[in-house]
Amino acid sequence: MSETIKVLCYKSKTLSDGKHPLMLCVCKDKKRKYQSLGISVSAAHWYFKKNQLKEDCPDYVRIQLIIDKEIGKIKRRALDNKLEGKEFTATTLLESADKQPIQTVASYYETLSWTKAEGDIGDLRCAKFLNIIVATFFDKKSFYMPCSNFVATHVRCLLNIGN
Repeated sequence: MSETIKVLCYKSKTLSDGKHPLMLCVCKDKKRKYQSLGISVSAAHWYFKKNQLKEDCPDYVRIQLIIDKEIGKIKRRALDNKLEGKEFTATTLLESADKQPIQTVASYYETLSWTKAEGDIGDLRCAKFLNIIVATFFDKKSFYMPCSNFVATHVRCLLNIGN
């Protein structure tokens, strides 16, 4: 049985600013599953009969790109499941395959390229010392993948403190 993927303006829920959230609706086997897109629009900027954003909406292009991207992701996931012969439901289609795996801080620091010897022996000693500190204090703490710019800046700052 085929699935239906569309975006709806959730008119029954009004946010504090008077806008309505946009929800991704996936229907499969007569079961519906909704997921918020994190975007809200005024009822005046939505065609309820066509389930489309009106062109006079502020940030029309940006919102439409987000809608198209999210629908495309779900359609790709459905097509992949069909090609592999896997059974799937509306819930499994909405589960994010993009989520980064949870890992500990210490295991993440071990994977960074700066921990390998790339030149100066002092840098290698600093990296080994930092790995010991991280393994000691943060080993049990888990997190999703942090922003690489933040980590790189943090590492540079820590390495410059010792010099």
